[in-house]
Amino acid sequence: MIGPVTSGYLARLEEELAGLAFTGSLSIMTCTGGLIDVAHARRMPLLTIGSGPVAGLIGAGRLARAAAPSGEAGAINVLTGDVGGTTFDVGVIRRGEPVTRSTTRYGQYEYFVPTLDVRSVGAGGGSIVAHDADSRSLRVGPRSAGAVPGPAAYRRGGTQPTVTDADLVLGYLNPDFFLGGALVLDTDAARAALAAAGEPLGFTAVETAAAAARIVDDQMADAIRLSSIHPGYDPRSCVMYAYGGAGAVHCPMVARKLGIKTVVMPLGDLAAGWSAFGVASADAMIVQDMPLLTPSPFDPEVFNAAWEQIEAKARESLPESLGDGDVQLDRFVEMRYRLQVNELRIPAPAGHYGDAEIQQLIDTFEREYELLYGQGSGYPAAGFMITTIRVSARAAMTSHELAAAGVGETYDVEPAGHRDVVWYELDATPRSTAVYDGSGLRPGARVTGPAIVEFIDTTLVLRHGQVAVVDPWSSIVIDA
Repeated sequence: MIGPVTSGYLARLEEELAGLAFTGSLSIMTCTGGLIDVAHARRMPLLTIGSGPVAGLIGAGRLARAAAPSGEAGAINVLTGDVGGTTFDVGVIRRGEPVTRSTTRYGQYEYFVPTLDVRSVGAGGGSIVAHDADSRSLRVGPRSAGAVPGPAAYRRGGTQPTVTDADLVLGYLNPDFFLGGALVLDTDAARAALAAAGEPLGFTAVETAAAAARIVDDQMADAIRLSSIHPGYDPRSCVMYAYGGAGAVHCPMVARKLGIKTVVMPLGDLAAGWSAFGVASADAMIVQDMPLLTPSPFDPEVFNAAWEQIEAKARESLPESLGDGDVQLDRFVEMRYRLQVNELRIPAPAGHYGDAEIQQLIDTFEREYELLYGQGSGYPAAGFMITTIRVSARAAMTSHELAAAGVGETYDVEPAGHRDVVWYELDATPRSTAVYDGSGLRPGARVTGPAIVEFIDTTLVLRHGQVAVVDPWSSIVIDA
């Protein structure tokens, strides 16, 4: 269904690049977390679905590993929250590596393609706020106003209120500094749209905006619970990376609802375009799967033959220009206890297999199983079953490295001004709140909430008691 559309789009893109005298190669981001060439994308267009949010997860992993103390990169746990115009996308990095899954559902379709486990819900800046006559309550999303016509405040023909309209009326957004002032927001239009949505419930425009912000923050928190607690991860043990245009607006409150102690706005203002950074920092990568329905006791020679076959196929699929010496091969297996359904993807040892490597596989699986489902939850007496083996072949496409700046003592920043802001967790009363210029923040700068920190294409909303400090990578680290 999407093959002809994808192929035609990529052909036009290559033609336009040639017309601009572009002489480099075109790479396409995939849901597996790496880049492929155009020919591969045309053959496997399913790999492109969901690749944008996946790129954000790749970027978060790269920064988290760079910022981790020496020797602790493999112990980091990160939850990512990408708040865009239409959706809120959640990913998990566990012990330094993104969590994956083997199948993906898109609408009524399920396809068996390995992908990074990024979940999406219809909660973003363009999500429509409306009265639901059936439940006689306020509903936020999943319908979206999109970019065109967009929120009522955009004055592009949109008449239905959105989360962006609510953020504007609550005072989170500066109507004269949206996109650095390139788009002036109409606060009166936003108020009128919100008042109409709340009228059946007897809500004023401000009360409707406060209710909408509370609802969407709860929906985002629920999405994180589904992506973390349900598979067995505790969000309280994670650092939350907040990005996308509205990530820094909502995630500090979402983190507080979940008990997450630290929120990171990565690389400051770059957080608004974080998925683009993820694409730019991704490696070329091909993932090859092979079914291998094998019960224990395992025969090492079966694995040796299978690894040789699948690794050769993975190498052949990478562009020839990368060369064999630049390729890194990583092995994985899908494994479960016999007579059970809880299957885990675990890393597999490299090299030639003997009894020691087989035992290492089993030990890794049992350790991961108990970390997810609790001590004593395994059932080794039932035996083990391996269903699939997987190899990822990767090669670096860029040579840039993240560099930290020197940081002296932490210092408090003076606000650029004040404006009235409604903090819904308190009530619907506007309160004078300090507003800071984000462009002037340097490593070591500290801002204490409640506060609003304005950047050209995003805004940080610090709740009461939260403290934000700029770290050596220019990321804003929030004590939530």
